[in-house]
Amino acid sequence: MVLPESLKFLVDDLNNRIDGLVEECEDSKDEFLSDDVYKAREQDLLEILADTCMLVREETENKSPYLSELVQAAEDILSEAVEYGCGEGRIFELMPSWAHDDDAGQPLIKDNREKMLPMSTDALRQFIGMLQVPNPRAKMKEILKDMTPPPWKNTSKRHPKSTPLVRFRLDPPVLSPTPSEPLAMRIYDARCEVVSKTLPSPPMNMSFSQDNAFLAMTGTSGYKNRIPVLTFLDLNENEEGQKIGKNHSIQLGFAHPAREMALNDAHHLILLGDSQRIKTYAWAAPNGDRYKKPLPTHTLASGHASGPIAVLGNNTILRAGRGQIAVWNIEDLPTHGPDGMEMIGMENEDILENTWRDDPEEIEISSGSTPATHMKFASELDQPINRWIPLPQAPSTMLSHAEPYDCLTMDLEQQGKVSSRYLGHGGKITDLSVSEGDPQMFLTACHDGLARLYDLRTPLPVLTFDVGQRSDTCESALLIHPDGIPTVFAGTNRAEQIKMWDVRARTSVYELATGNNGVTSLAWDSSNNALYAATERNHYDYRYARKLREEPESSSSDENDSNTSLDDAEDDGEAVEDEQGDVFEDRRAWPKEAFHYEHYFGHMFDAGSHRIYRYSFKEDPDTSIVPRDGGARMGEFVLSLADSRV
Repeated sequence: MVLPESLKFLVDDLNNRIDGLVEECEDSKDEFLSDDVYKAREQDLLEILADTCMLVREETENKSPYLSELVQAAEDILSEAVEYGCGEGRIFELMPSWAHDDDAGQPLIKDNREKMLPMSTDALRQFIGMLQVPNPRAKMKEILKDMTPPPWKNTSKRHPKSTPLVRFRLDPPVLSPTPSEPLAMRIYDARCEVVSKTLPSPPMNMSFSQDNAFLAMTGTSGYKNRIPVLTFLDLNENEEGQKIGKNHSIQLGFAHPAREMALNDAHHLILLGDSQRIKTYAWAAPNGDRYKKPLPTHTLASGHASGPIAVLGNNTILRAGRGQIAVWNIEDLPTHGPDGMEMIGMENEDILENTWRDDPEEIEISSGSTPATHMKFASELDQPINRWIPLPQAPSTMLSHAEPYDCLTMDLEQQGKVSSRYLGHGGKITDLSVSEGDPQMFLTACHDGLARLYDLRTPLPVLTFDVGQRSDTCESALLIHPDGIPTVFAGTNRAEQIKMWDVRARTSVYELATGNNGVTSLAWDSSNNALYAATERNHYDYRYARKLREEPESSSSDENDSNTSLDDAEDDGEAVEDEQGDVFEDRRAWPKEAFHYEHYFGHMFDAGSHRIYRYSFKEDPDTSIVPRDGGARMGEFVLSLADSRV
């Protein structure tokens, strides 16, 4: 269907506006420009984006018969504007939200966190020194007093059993759960036990089996993390709740990292893919008996199909490529035999080309089974599909994101026909989440630092969560429905925390500690009411830990004065004392650039390694169950890393 002239005129006007802005920027890119000019360009770009969304919103409300065509045209305009604004034009590093509309009931939900320093205390000290401020130490203390949140022990908690690894937001509105909704109450009270496990590298992908009995993760290990590995956590092998699960790790026979993964419970298969092939690993025999470790089962030659993997109807394996999907039938595939060692197809030493692995003899070189057929996309979709997940109510319909900023649903039973498109992302989409609690809703995480909640029936977000606050990315987000209450978890990188949001109350509730690690992936275990977070260590430059010292009562009536201050212990290497009077080991270290100071949470710990965390929400948790400190010490050539215990 072709757009009518009235809409075509408006679309052309928006295209002309973005073309004009790009031309203006290019003509003056070698000139010195004032701040006012840069601000005007920011405003111009945001107005183009917002006006495009407004046009789509109006046509959606009017139930326009041309909505599908208009959304596709709007997607092209928005993609061009974002691509230039965050790329060559350098107008924004992280874009603010422009697809929300407070008046239309589709607002931006801000995080009402406490005042925070705009930089680490060490960076602030260096900045003050550069300014040559008189009496820099006094100036530093003044700024810290005004901008440092009070220590955890002086903050309010929702429940006596709230974990010491939570920090609640100030003065929240009435939250959604009631005592008649116990599962949700545990989560909103942050009543949880927290355990962790050290990882050799941050997982590239993480997924539960359908019964939540195990968690599979892909990653790398070995010298410079060049060896692809599968980590398989058996969650039924916990030891008194003190560990995440028994760890089974195997090296994979790929030449390159396995970035794609799917699970098929019907055949007990973990499907993994690098850029050339798919390999499957069985975690159990056909009768259900568990293997001690996953057994190599199939190898598939996926050729130019290097995108995400899915299993449709339990027997059909699909892998996305540019403009088409490669298709195999599991029942027709040869296997690697009972010991997982037999060749499938021909030996193909071309697989060894361009590998970074230092152990090429460990790479399995089966050429693999070629696709039974290829499914060409019915729609004009030429962009690579980066990720997809099935919709709960329609497993053959995939919620997908494609390059550069496209979000869409595609029906695999209709040759990948695009059903709907969703607008509003100001950066690369980093995560997708759906929930069986409300199959009409889905959540996205985005590199622009925002998480967006969508209704499948409308192209614009119904709620936008300001996770990164223009200073951080949002790498992962989860939509869950404990006791039917819509709830969002979102992970950040620089801010090194997991934020929880009440969707109905439209407010942030709290943040969870991650041991100064950035969050790369989140997963929800609905069977056990537990949140899993894969995290990445970003800090390698340390200082002496600072002690918390009580100061005399002051006559000030400032309610924010906590009568506490942070002392530096880095100048003289003195022992560090915590608020209970316990003396830490001499030389205990803390990352110089950590987002949080030592006593921001109720348990001081620095991960010191990549870790996966489990936050188990319970009616009566043992709040003493918290992760161990990573053991970093000053004065050692190598900072000791956290062990795999709690």
